[in-house]
Amino acid sequence: MLRHPLAPLLSLACALAAGCAGTPALPPGAQAPDAPHPGTIALHHAWNGSTQTLRAQDFPASFVFRCVDARGEPAERARAVWCVPVVEIESVSVDAAGRPVAPADAVQIESTTYGPGHRFLDHTRLMRDGRPPV
Repeated sequence: MLRHPLAPLLSLACALAAGCAGTPALPPGAQAPDAPHPGTIALHHAWNGSTQTLRAQDFPASFVFRCVDARGEPAERARAVWCVPVVEIESVSVDAAGRPVAPADAVQIESTTYGPGHRFLDHTRLMRDGRPPV
């Protein structure tokens, strides 16, 4: 079973808290699961240096929040004890030779998501076989 990348922060917070008897403090950038998203996500495209502003309300909660349950496992927002809103995404799209290209022309796209304060949340890689779709 894969643990959420922020799960170690719960353990660290508990270890630093006196006694660890109560609920550990929220990690930086975390908020109550029912708290609203700050509103926008900055999508940085490495291939052309542009930044696109996305409205969080246009995407599902599973995309705009990274939520964790009481065991430190990824959870749906409704079952979470805390969530970190995604506020920034860095996207790097390259062709077969490793040159930066538009995502539509890419054979590989890597995305790194961040919460408030540029706090790392996760990293994903999409690989396409051969040429990009037409």
